[in-house]
Amino acid sequence: MKCTMIKLLTAAVVMVSMCLLRDACALSIHIPLSAPLQNADTDALVQQVARHAQSSDTDTNVKLMPDVDTKKNHRDICCLHANILDFYLSNILISDNHKHPKLPELKEHLARVSKDLKDHGCAVKHYSNDRHNIAFRKKLSEMGGGKGIRKAIGEIDILFTYLKDFCVQV
Repeated sequence: MKCTMIKLLTAAVVMVSMCLLRDACALSIHIPLSAPLQNADTDALVQQVARHAQSSDTDTNVKLMPDVDTKKNHRDICCLHANILDFYLSNILISDNHKHPKLPELKEHLARVSKDLKDHGCAVKHYSNDRHNIAFRKKLSEMGGGKGIRKAIGEIDILFTYLKDFCVQV
């Protein structure tokens, strides 16, 4: 009788453990590939700088940031937007036009994101000729200097959201 009770108790513990494991796997935890992507300070900086640029944007009919192609896997979407982030760091966030007092601090955070994503295997140069990147750069150049830069900075919140959503380890 004692042996049967122990076997039943053991079976119950195993069943509960299996159910908990199944539930944990079903709720897969998304770990960001870069800490600043989940940092409230970085998010606040992105929002402040974007709102500042948006306040002087008069062309609300044009959207530079490409829509996400959900047929691609998360890794490809992440690395595509990491390439756009590199473009921002090299070409957009260096402009003295549309200066925001928090821009230097934001650039530091975003440079860290870029480095972290490269360290996690995003070969950003591989995505330079992706049709979404080409369309983004074409729209930007068609808008012209200051207007295009302002629009791009105003959309940095969209870029950051894509990075937060897709640059995760599942």
